[in-house]
Amino acid sequence: MCALRNAFALGYVVDCDVRRANGTLGLRTVVESQYPLAVVHGTVERSLDDLDPYLSSLSAEALEAGRQAAASARREDSARMRAVDASAWREVAEQTYHFYRCVGGGGGRGGGDNNQDKKSSFSACMGNQ
Repeated sequence: MCALRNAFALGYVVDCDVRRANGTLGLRTVVESQYPLAVVHGTVERSLDDLDPYLSSLSAEALEAGRQAAASARREDSARMRAVDASAWREVAEQTYHFYRCVGGGGGRGGGDNNQDKKSSFSACMGNQ
């Protein structure tokens, strides 16, 4: 799917995952693009056509290594999410949530005394610099 974003420059938001719904297993592709739907659809279809030869060329060892890496990443994400969840709910219950913790700084309140400093801190925390 990276080829859809990089090689074909189809769009910035390109993602795919495997989904199971109503007993059916499927591949979901998400593309946000400025191109007409027919162009997007054709490019995705061509990319999917190229997927079969690639998967057929993978050795059993490479496929198993990829499967293990994906499973490990999923377990790590799940464990990290449980830790963040427990911490956030504890802060909610104690009413101690600190919105500006990721910036550090002034008096525990966003790194400054005025609203502009707080807005800048929040933007930095959210990655909107």
